[in-house]
Amino acid sequence: MIHSKPCLSFVHDLKKRYVTKPATTPAILMTKAVYDGFRRALPEAAEIKNGWFKKIDITIPDYSEKFMAAM
Repeated sequence: MIHSKPCLSFVHDLKKRYVTKPATTPAILMTKAVYDGFRRALPEAAEIKNGWFKKIDITIPDYSEKFMAAM
């Protein structure tokens, strides 16, 4: 096979196996203060009504606020 671009001399097909691991911290993370504001502004939101956010324990240096995460 000859490619139209002379700089492309060959193609090598590699088959690799990738193992994905769940993140240790949930993807959606917010402070408790932001969550409380969201809950006051939109009390009928599906996220609030269905209880999708739960308090989690996470430590961030020099930051003492509580966090909520989507579960």
